[in-house]
Amino acid sequence: MNNVQSILAIGGMIILALISLRFNSSVLQTSSADFENKVYLTSFSIADNLIEEIKSKSFDQNTIKFPTTNPSSLTPLASFGPDSGDVKPYYNDVDDYDGFQDTTAAPYFEKYYISCKVVYVTSSNPDVESATQTFYKKVTVTVRSDYLSNPVSISAIYTLK
Repeated sequence: MNNVQSILAIGGMIILALISLRFNSSVLQTSSADFENKVYLTSFSIADNLIEEIKSKSFDQNTIKFPTTNPSSLTPLASFGPDSGDVKPYYNDVDDYDGFQDTTAAPYFEKYYISCKVVYVTSSNPDVESATQTFYKKVTVTVRSDYLSNPVSISAIYTLK
């Protein structure tokens, strides 16, 4: 009788240990998913903040004072990027953000890598880059982190019309 009780006690301990391991594994998976979700939300927030900042700028260096009806008078694609002497946060037009890169830290000690690309697009096909000046600029902000499996990208189209 003593051996049967010992076997039952050992069996009970094994079952308890297996349940405990499974519970700990579930908690760890939930914590990892929760952390990754927080990193994704923070990434979207960082990208959206930059998009909103860009939205407050003029469409083009050549339209700050006077609008134009001639797209060829706009800044050529090859001249995108900050103008001489322009430094963020004092950029004055949308295409100054082309090539912008920065890093920032967040509340959970992770680092975010931010990059921005600005191109001309047409109204009929905003997913294809235009080689010539148009009244539409597409801004894509990408945020990466070591804790993200995929980068977060948000695009917005700005127009002079």
